[in-house]
Amino acid sequence: MIIVTGATGFIGSNIVADLNAAGRSDIILVDDLGTESKWKNIAKRRFQDVVLPAELDGLLSKLPGGDMVYHMGANSSTTSFDADKMLLSNFRTSKSLWEWCSATQTPLIYASSAATYGDGALGFADDQSLAALDALRPLNLYESIRLVEACFRQVGGCAGGQPAPMVRAQVFQCVRAK
Repeated sequence: MIIVTGATGFIGSNIVADLNAAGRSDIILVDDLGTESKWKNIAKRRFQDVVLPAELDGLLSKLPGGDMVYHMGANSSTTSFDADKMLLSNFRTSKSLWEWCSATQTPLIYASSAATYGDGALGFADDQSLAALDALRPLNLYESIRLVEACFRQVGGCAGGQPAPMVRAQVFQCVRAK
């Protein structure tokens, strides 16, 4: 069984498409479908279930483990001012997945945002040490919460240690001028 968070977004839905092409349909999609047309991204895909992010902890408590978790889901709004919502979607969900993957030794691939670099004044070195992370100065709430998440991973995540194996996929957000 494979879990894909952010499964109806651009990256997540393409992961699901590739998994289907490889013959996998034992996939649990995790995402908010909302009122937009994100559902179209998975309309032709094969999967076991769609779970809302708010239901993820309940799902994980019932599962003994999995083949892989692709954690691509996050609120990527750089203009959001709702810190509670951002903390829940971008830190708590990641923390729950990290802890579950650690406890079950389920491999984890997760999206790490390049937004933590702030304005780039300190460069764009991919140094994940605590000293380097402490020097970064995020420009908005989204960047701040992603930095909290990066620091959490660097201090060992949780008492259970790290998922094995764990891969960080650096994602650069592209903004198009209107």
